[in-house]
Amino acid sequence: MARRRRATWVAGAAVVVVLVGATVAGVLVARGDGGSSKPEGAGLPAVDTGVLSHVEVLKDPRDVGDLERVLGARAGGLVLDLARCELRAPGRWVFSGVASLPAGSERAHVVLGASWYRGDMGDGLGVKATVERSGRFSLPLDRTPVWPDARGDEEDRLAADPGQDSASGGCDLSVTYADVPVGRIDHPMVQPTASDQPYSSTAPAGTLQALGTGARLGVERDPHRVWAYLDARRVALPLEQVWVPSVDSGVVVTRAGPRVKAGDPCVGVELTLAIDASVSETRDCEPQVRATDEAVDGADGFVWGRPDPADQGGDGAYALATRAGTTVAVSGTSRDLVARVARSLQPHRNTRVLRHDVGDEVSEDLDTAIGATLVDGDRERSRFERDGRWYVIATGRRHRHASQSVYRFQHLTSGWSGDEIGGNDDAPVGVCARVTASLTAGEGWAAGVTYRDDLQIQAQRDGVWHDVDEVAGTWVETWTPGGWGVSLRFVDPRGNRVNC
Repeated sequence: MARRRRATWVAGAAVVVVLVGATVAGVLVARGDGGSSKPEGAGLPAVDTGVLSHVEVLKDPRDVGDLERVLGARAGGLVLDLARCELRAPGRWVFSGVASLPAGSERAHVVLGASWYRGDMGDGLGVKATVERSGRFSLPLDRTPVWPDARGDEEDRLAADPGQDSASGGCDLSVTYADVPVGRIDHPMVQPTASDQPYSSTAPAGTLQALGTGARLGVERDPHRVWAYLDARRVALPLEQVWVPSVDSGVVVTRAGPRVKAGDPCVGVELTLAIDASVSETRDCEPQVRATDEAVDGADGFVWGRPDPADQGGDGAYALATRAGTTVAVSGTSRDLVARVARSLQPHRNTRVLRHDVGDEVSEDLDTAIGATLVDGDRERSRFERDGRWYVIATGRRHRHASQSVYRFQHLTSGWSGDEIGGNDDAPVGVCARVTASLTAGEGWAAGVTYRDDLQIQAQRDGVWHDVDEVAGTWVETWTPGGWGVSLRFVDPRGNRVNC
């Protein structure tokens, strides 16, 4: 029989104080471990704490005062029998059962370990409380378990994901510190349940958050459930309007989260679906597929996309549409599936917008962006435009060697942004250069650049070398999917080849 691993409860939560027998609603608990804050009342049911008072979720697991560590059980000692572990609302759990004080004790001061399990993973909280008398108790905990596989991913922690509230392995409640003898060390787990009361949102009608109204938390494929989590957990998304499947379409979203990274102007919203498809809406991002001219039947504004065969192997289907400055992309295992999802999408206003500051990463104009992006010592040799982006070839010195670098610049909604996309540190600077770059969907370009006026760029076609027309010492040609690029060479006035 596999041995259960005890959950380690996580420090970092705001203090929550309740009164004996009080009805508590809308308790705010802000976790300090990177999780989300919970709402102050909206949509949360009231909780009667019973015989518990002065409940405090520990910020520091060492903050136990004068309480003694529980090292063994004593007959007739304090027992807290956990009878139920219920998910009352997104991220709101209630542990309830019966407390039995030792004979002759008026009350007990304790630290409890509330734990959730899934497979061999565990998560939990340390909670200070006072047991005022024997009787029924309810312990409200504003907490979505943080499983080890999600701890390191900022986007996971910021997402609306009902699956994170799945504690399929059970829950338990143990007494870890106390000022009275404790009668039980090993506590049997109980299986979690979910409230059958539908979620109610106070968000304005027609908004993304309002889609959570009516969610049944215990129904995995309920189309409202992910939006209830978005609303209750105050998940912020970086777009003011988001295209999502209609809740009446049969296309169910199981996870919704932001796509943001520090310093990166690319932002968006990622939707995971219950079927073999996904939706991504982005702004100022590099395209992963290239649009074709073939419209998706019945999906207004959508066209079929062409993936990069090198990355995708030709598998799957893709559809794209441009919506008010964003690109909506649907990917799936078949065209029928992708078309179904594309037809289901509707726009909804987002009431909680994540403000993403890219700081000094953008500039007002291209020249300023080039000056801010080029590495110190690099000198611009040539620039050219391709597919709506500008490329700069620069030379300099890296690691005591002559270097040649390629920079890419694009105009975003917030300004111009650039980055270095390639190069080498052993180029014969001052002569010539041959540069290639791969573009989306297997296309690319080859650029020839001369740094001497007397050099001629030649390209090979059908086995024959031809002079090409240069612009400012640069010649660029695009190759198509399945091609092997373009063969270039440089010759001097005598027709001798110059090695670059």
